[in-house]
Amino acid sequence: MNSLVMDTGYKFKTTKGTHLFLHEVYKQDVEGVNFFIDDNRDPCGIVILRFKGLADIAGLDTLAKHLEGERMYLPRDWRVQFVDYEMVFIECIE
Repeated sequence: MNSLVMDTGYKFKTTKGTHLFLHEVYKQDVEGVNFFIDDNRDPCGIVILRFKGLADIAGLDTLAKHLEGERMYLPRDWRVQFVDYEMVFIECIE
């Protein structure tokens, strides 16, 4: 059984870019998604994806760049750092 889990984060300058990115994310083989969207914050959108096993995220990196976003560094304790963002957590995607 493969227990490797990979969390990858993206931040966006606009809420529109965040929404478009999320729309594409749901087409991927993603185990879970955390996201935060607020026009009054900088960045306006944060999306954190959980993959089981290794994931090829080059396509997501390219998509994020087209939507005024970029991949962000996620420390091991990223949940503690983002607690004030009131992120929405989806345990798993069907």
